[in-house]
Amino acid sequence: MCLGKITILSLLSTKISELHSQSHTSLALARYLPRKETENLKRHPLLQHIHINTQSNTLKAFLVKLLTRSLRNSIPAYQRPYYLLSDQNLEYEREPLGIDNDRVGYVYLIDEELRVRWAGCADATLEEAKALEVCTGVLLKRLEDRERRVQERIDSKNQQT
Repeated sequence: MCLGKITILSLLSTKISELHSQSHTSLALARYLPRKETENLKRHPLLQHIHINTQSNTLKAFLVKLLTRSLRNSIPAYQRPYYLLSDQNLEYEREPLGIDNDRVGYVYLIDEELRVRWAGCADATLEEAKALEVCTGVLLKRLEDRERRVQERIDSKNQQT
């Protein structure tokens, strides 16, 4: 799902974590994945925003599954394929991902080779939100350049034959 694309990954567990995620991602998403496309604003084809709603508490995970229909209705249609529910225990992934508090939202910028390039949590400052926007732009430019070079090589090989 993430391989070959730039991914903004939001790990959510509570309503407040959704607000934390929005505070980090609002600038980058407004620039590269606008909700409505206009002449000046186009959704970038190499970027995706994935939400993972993690519920390590078994009872809470069960309740979330019961309320899936209402949860689905609260998510915009274009975002639904990228909204995942998980009841996996992230205990072993917490330290490598820097997850100290499971009540706040965590946001990761992941490159096309699945490397974490930027991370943030809790309420974002304006500088943090701008940093995510800039880093997203840099990764998108690099990926576009790489894809263009690959296409040029393919075209030159096709012309030689």
